Amino acid sequence: MRVSLSIVGGLIGFALLALQAVSAAHGGSGINSGVYNSSMMAVLRDRQEKIKYCARLYPSFDSGSMTYVGRDSRPHRCP
Repeated sequence: MRVSLSIVGGLIGFALLALQAVSAAHGGSGINSGVYNSSMMAVLRDRQEKIKYCARLYPSFDSGSMTYVGRDSRPHRCP
């Protein structure tokens, strides 16, 4: 299944909003408070960049499993 980049971006945005709400509920000053939230944002940004990169290179790329179908008709992890 191939997922549109706009859908992936929307899901990542929703996840970031959820993190902000949880942080605020626990006394944080927002999404950038603390090392945990900064680390989580970095991980989400890196994943989003990897998804964009792989989707550009491989038309059969599946962002759910982070794989694409190779010339040998087998799934391969995106580099």
